[in-house]
Amino acid sequence: MAGSFSSTGGDTTVTFAYTTNTTKMLNIITAAAHCLWNMGYGDHTYPNTFAGLNNQQKVDIVDAFIKWRIKEFAKQQTINDASAVAAADAEANLSL
Repeated sequence: MAGSFSSTGGDTTVTFAYTTNTTKMLNIITAAAHCLWNMGYGDHTYPNTFAGLNNQQKVDIVDAFIKWRIKEFAKQQTINDASAVAAADAEANLSL
């Protein structure tokens, strides 16, 4: 995996790239997308089925999950940090 971070003006782009042989990559993406599909990710409106998805649609499902997971980790750390500050404040200001 190679990650990159680049800023231009007020915008920043973060990119993660994975390179391996085509068969292995398709197996990984298909398995991950299928698992996520079974969890409710992707467009399940009739007549869509997992078997009918093309490779880009599978990548889109995995990408949506990765973006969601990164934001959830960031949100959880923000909560953890705020909780630690609040606990220290309570200890300092609410002790008898």
